Amino acid sequence: MIVQQIISGLALGCVYGLIALGFVLIFKATEVINFAQGEMMMIGAFVAYTLITMLNVPFLLAFLITPIICGCLGIILERVLIRPLIKESVVSIIMVTIGLSITLRAFAGMIWSYDTLDFPHLFSEEAVRIGGVVMAPVDIWVIFVTVGLVLLLYAFFRFTTVGISLQASAQNPLASLLMGISVKRVYAMTWAISGMVGAVAGIIVAPISFLNCNMGFLGPSLSR
Repeated sequence: MIVQQIISGLALGCVYGLIALGFVLIFKATEVINFAQGEMMMIGAFVAYTLITMLNVPFLLAFLITPIICGCLGIILERVLIRPLIKESVVSIIMVTIGLSITLRAFAGMIWSYDTLDFPHLFSEEAVRIGGVVMAPVDIWVIFVTVGLVLLLYAFFRFTTVGISLQASAQNPLASLLMGISVKRVYAMTWAISGMVGAVAGIIVAPISFLNCNMGFLGPSLSR
């Protein structure tokens, strides 16, 4: 029983970790706390819901398409809302992200619904027994996806030119600019990656909680 509770708690912690990862990515690069990150998770869940239930896209394909859509949305939001304020105070940009959070919730409610929707159950509710330990299939899925995403991001930041540029700009924007690294492009990439991470979080949160335009509020939405 204790092991089962640990695994369930670990799965829940993985979800919080993914959301925190989106916050950290933007904060490290721009020193801005993005209060709309939870809403990026919500948008990702709704996009996946639309692809799967309305367009009959297979789940695995929807799982690949949704982060791309949310990544593009992240780039658009950075270009339209954040970049014009790049010389303004951090507080001003934070206030914009708060407004963005409210706006995204309103748009989600108008487009999809303010009602609570049932995300497709992708896994059997029957528990899986491994070596005497009983686990919910969805918990295994959450842990597996989170570990895979973290490893993928590690490889991206450690071994790719773009990832190294993102790290350099986060540590010293002025020096990076002098070295020919476009800080504006780095900011756009950061928002894109953050949006993609939020989308993945939304896809794994929706089946274990509920799908609602207020699911960006992590406290109530993740209670089980």
